[in-house]
Amino acid sequence: MSLIHRILQRIMGVVARMVCAQPALILTVGLLLAAASTWVVATRFVVINNTSDLLSDKFESKRTYNELVKEFGSDYRLIVLIQSPDPAKNRQAADEVGHYLESLKPQITTVLSKIDFSNVKPRLLFTRDIDDLKRVADQVEAQEKAERASQKNSQP
Repeated sequence: MSLIHRILQRIMGVVARMVCAQPALILTVGLLLAAASTWVVATRFVVINNTSDLLSDKFESKRTYNELVKEFGSDYRLIVLIQSPDPAKNRQAADEVGHYLESLKPQITTVLSKIDFSNVKPRLLFTRDIDDLKRVADQVEAQEKAERASQKNSQP
């Protein structure tokens, strides 16, 4: 018989003699360990199911990712819009940004840098510039004021 088998047999023999000699003590120790385990699970046990939470904040890419999540409120999808009058420069910038984002794996899993939105026609307020949006907001505010004033005048 090998040395390891003999050592394991001796350990099991000691444990068996201890259990038979002091069953109440062994039961009490077992219950205390079970209670402590339950307390740890109830108060400190956390399941981390997000791979970005498993990575250390020592990495620059992780810190950048955390800033983006804090700014946008979610880590599900982040959209980078590149806009200028020159479609060729837009494509070049999108490719460069796409290659950079691909280097940030595993925090960023999928990068779609090949989508060309140059043919998208302006719809509603999605593609309006800031000045247009301010004009729309001013028109809405003026209309609300006019409606409130007419409601006050119509009340007896």
